[in-house]
Amino acid sequence: ETCVVQVFERLRFDAELDGVRDELDRLRQGVRNAAQAESQIVLTSRFASVLARVRPLVIVLSNLGDTSEPVVAQLRRAASYLAGVPCAVIVLLPAGTQVGNSVPPLFTASLSQLDPDDAHNLLSAVTAAHVDPMTASLIAESCGGRIEDVRENGTALSAAALGGRELLPYEPVVSAPTRAMVAEQVGLLEPDEVEALVASQLQLVQDDDVVERVTGARPVRVVEGLVPAPDAAFNPPPRTVTSHAVIESVTESVRKDLHLRLAQAYPEGTREHAWHLVGAGQGRAEDADTLLDATAAELDHGRLLLARRLTQVFRDV
Repeated sequence: ETCVVQVFERLRFDAELDGVRDELDRLRQGVRNAAQAESQIVLTSRFASVLARVRPLVIVLSNLGDTSEPVVAQLRRAASYLAGVPCAVIVLLPAGTQVGNSVPPLFTASLSQLDPDDAHNLLSAVTAAHVDPMTASLIAESCGGRIEDVRENGTALSAAALGGRELLPYEPVVSAPTRAMVAEQVGLLEPDEVEALVASQLQLVQDDDVVERVTGARPVRVVEGLVPAPDAAFNPPPRTVTSHAVIESVTESVRKDLHLRLAQAYPEGTREHAWHLVGAGQGRAEDADTLLDATAAELDHGRLLLARRLTQVFRDV
């Protein structure tokens, strides 16, 4: 009751409330006159719902140090009535409280992955720049929606790139948490399985049969974001943070050795043979010509992502 009264008195002359002031006043009177706690909770949630229509709302629930079951049950009821209100709810607990099944938080949700709209909002907030929605979508896709990766890739970009006026870098920035996660998963593999996984990410277009002939094992894709989209026009997609982290999980000398072994698995004169020779640091002028011709062919067919990957090998060496 005290909270509702204080909020109403503080905001009663705010011009934003002109359309809802009378409704808020009726609810305030209802909270004050309610005979039961349950009725107070219901009316308070309605008060919050009306207020949330006109301005952002953060609700703080405090049990003032009491974590007895009746108080916890009351907090649960309060939170349940607020579940449909577009607001943020913070529950304050005393220091040292053990949070278990019988103690709030009352609702939990994982925000480990952002969709394109959420990524756009995050990037706009952390960069204070105009962020093109398509740019945010591409970053979210490349990062698998991971919050830290989205943030680090966004803050590494220029204002022009964020605004969609410059091409995004092909290789993404990998956050420390993602790098650690990939390293942990790759560390569970056998040595030949690690080779196979890295080789699959080095290929121009993934071919597990070729990888198996070269390394003796088929790729075990222990993290997401390592399989190209099925559409040929998007095979492979822009490099993902997990793919980049897998490649960087081995040394440069190992990568070059794998490139060379993969090159030997393809006929002389093919784009794959040229691709891997250049990746191994042993590319010749004719290999560069092969890759440039292949790039032109992909552009003629509208396969822009594969065309970009063909030219990217020159930056990787």
